[in-house]
Amino acid sequence: MCESSWRSIETAPKDGRTLLLGYYNSHGNWRTMRGQWMSEAYIAEHWEDPDDEQPGWFETSVEADDIPNCWRIEPTHWMPLPAPPLPGPVEPTT
Repeated sequence: MCESSWRSIETAPKDGRTLLLGYYNSHGNWRTMRGQWMSEAYIAEHWEDPDDEQPGWFETSVEADDIPNCWRIEPTHWMPLPAPPLPGPVEPTT
C-alpha cells in the first residue's frame, strides 16, 4: 500500500502519534484534519478535567497562544503525516 493512501481507521495506530484523519460529514463533504487517539492514561495525565472525557479519536490544533485545543471526532480513515520539507529557500508559487 502506498504511504499516501487512505486506510481504514481500524488499522490506525493508537499510540498517541499525530495522523491525518478523515471522514464524510453530515453534508456528504470529505473532511481532513490532524488528530490522534487519546488513551485513558493520556487524558488522565494531560487534561484539566479527565473524568469528563473517555478515550477516543480527537482532532487537535494549537492556537496562536500555544494553547492546544481538541475535539472528539469519529474518523473513518487515516494516513501518516508527510515528512516535513527540508530547510532552505521557499520557492514562490504562481
